[in-house]
Amino acid sequence: MKISQNHIITSTTSWLVRIAIGVVILVGVLTACEAPKEIGLPPNASVGVIYTDTITVKVSTTLLDSVRTSGALQLLVGSYQHPTFGKITAQPFFTVFDRWTLDDTKTYEYDSVAITLGYSYFHGDTLQPFRVGVHLLTDSIMPKQTYYNISSVPFASNPLATKTFDIRPATNRQLNLRLADSFGQLLFEAAKNKQLTNPFDIIRRIKGFTLVPDAQNAVILGFAPTSILLRVFVHETGQTAALVRDFFPVNGVDSYVPPRFNQVLANRQGSVLSQLQPLQPLSTAQTRGNAYLQEALGVVMKIEFPYLSQILAPNDESKVAINRAELTIVPNQPNPRLGEVLSLPRAMTMAETDESNRLLRTRNDIELMFPDDSQTFSGFVFPQIVPYDPKFKNYNFTLTTYLQALTTGFKKNKAFLLMPMNENWLSSRTYPLSPFLNGNVNQMSLTPTKENVKLQLFYTVIK
Repeated sequence: MKISQNHIITSTTSWLVRIAIGVVILVGVLTACEAPKEIGLPPNASVGVIYTDTITVKVSTTLLDSVRTSGALQLLVGSYQHPTFGKITAQPFFTVFDRWTLDDTKTYEYDSVAITLGYSYFHGDTLQPFRVGVHLLTDSIMPKQTYYNISSVPFASNPLATKTFDIRPATNRQLNLRLADSFGQLLFEAAKNKQLTNPFDIIRRIKGFTLVPDAQNAVILGFAPTSILLRVFVHETGQTAALVRDFFPVNGVDSYVPPRFNQVLANRQGSVLSQLQPLQPLSTAQTRGNAYLQEALGVVMKIEFPYLSQILAPNDESKVAINRAELTIVPNQPNPRLGEVLSLPRAMTMAETDESNRLLRTRNDIELMFPDDSQTFSGFVFPQIVPYDPKFKNYNFTLTTYLQALTTGFKKNKAFLLMPMNENWLSSRTYPLSPFLNGNVNQMSLTPTKENVKLQLFYTVIK
């Protein structure tokens, strides 16, 4: 049974509206934190409205068994050392896609070939030099295969180019590397011989690229696929003006998306998380009083309410209706060292889990996410995505629908995995969800005090 909170206001005059609102607020204040009281509903029903914010919330650090990075929203490259999360290294694998034909009535001469990378994301120390190499893949990235953060594809040991950059996000967010002319000549000769007339020809000829970061780098950069260009420069014989042919790692024919993924690895030896193993949660006692998460590496926080069943099912004769439930999480603010840029996740979501500590999935292999509270469980559930609130410095989840599902037995899982999610999913609502879950290496720590992790619950007990 659930008591409706809708009110019918028979007058539209503003003073009556204010009085009605005042009465509702007064009733809420008087009933909050008090023992159940009869409120004059059906004569045989004893109903109590209760508010509590003292429910125990258990938080631990968990490492997922796998992190899917196929179809990454941004390609990550670089490395940096963090005292808590260890040495993080990111390396992207991607292909390019397009056709190239030359006019048979003219002759052309090859000039040069280059790759341009426009980065929009940076995490780490931007004051240190950044060195990267471009390598050709020696094997293909398979379009229908799922790749993970630990996946790799063989690549040539000799780079097409290696260059050191000064990272200056405020003035220049573009990296340009001139590649080996032998590679450019190969593309040019293929175009002259009509071997690149089909967009798929270039994938058969050039299996793809990877960007290999130097081990001494101190920052990880993120490139949107649309910002990466493979550019071949030629000119018509007898002319000085350059002609440019661009190849992109983005959509091609019939919405074909050239495959791409990120390899993101961590060496946690000597760090606070050195004991972290897949699917084996670490208590805050094991991690110096904090819980941690980091995107693209599968470090997430497990959220549990160990005593919630005592409220949802107080005894066999009582029933509970959830009026309102909110979970507020206040993360620790980043404490960057000199020159570092460290960011909290821009948005959060939660996924269902059980005793296995795995991220549960639907029969269609879609992540079983915590629902948007406006949804019901009668059909497909959209995930609840909570942006970081810079004013209150928190993430605030609404749990009303899910907890009500627990009270009725429709849902069984009482534990969740707190994990970052790109809020761009709200505008696209495309699947799979994994590209929106694993697009960067933002990190977060949480000291789970009653002020930092609080479940506020308004519920009605019906006897």
